[in-house]
Parts: sequence; C-alpha cells; structure tokens
Amino acid sequence: LYAQGQEWGHAKIIADLIKSSREKTDALLAIGVELVRTKQWTQAEAIMTEVEKLVCDLKNNQDKVILFNRIMDVLEMAGKYERMLHLVQNALQKATSRMYAIHLFALVNRVLPLKPELGIVYCETFTWVDTFLS
Repeated sequence: LYAQGQEWGHAKIIADLIKSSREKTDALLAIGVELVRTKQWTQAEAIMTEVEKLVCDLKNNQDKVILFNRIMDVLEMAGKYERMLHLVQNALQKATSRMYAIHLFALVNRVLPLKPELGIVYCETFTWVDTFLS
C-alpha cells in the first residue's frame, strides 16, 4: 500500500523488516513495479539490484525461475532490454544443474527477439553442456 501511495521510503523500510527472502523479494518487486510505473528508474534500479541478489541466494530453483521472470517483467516495463540480457546471462552462468538450466530457457525465449543472433549461441551452449555432462 505504501508503494501504491508513492511512499517508497516507508515501503522499503517495511520490506526490509521481512525475514523470509521469498516474501521480501515479492514486496521489493511490488515496489519496483510502482517505481517503474511512475518513471523513477534510479530508485527502481536500486530495488531491482537488491531483488536480483535475493533471488540468486534462494535455494529453490523453481522459485528462482518464477522470480527471474517477474524481474524480467519489470525490466521490460522499464525498457531495460540490455539489463534483461545480462540477467539471463548471469542466471545461466550460475545454473547448478541441467534441469535448472533447462527451466531458465524460458528466460532465453524472452530475450531472443531482442537479439536473435543469440539463439545460435544458446543452442551451441546447451549442446556443449549436454556433451560435458554426459
């Protein structure tokens, strides 16, 4: 409610009190959406950087993929396409299992229209990973 009322400082203070990483991430994403909606990218960028770190630290890969998609929604809303590409790249580099990497491919599909030439690179990368893991 604070985020919708444009009281970002109060909303951030409340979000910082949340102990659960997943719930804190949800709260910060809501703040990020409102900041982008009101064209306050500098503040939104700081929030989204914190969200990305929280998501990377989560243990549940399914939650990570869901939250990475939500981050992508916010970045897309802000027109931050290069940052979307970097998010996907970092997520794939930190993938700890083949199955997790496959689930992250949904993120790749979102950035391919932005840079179609990456499709070949991603395909080659998955081929290399399959060969390496076999």
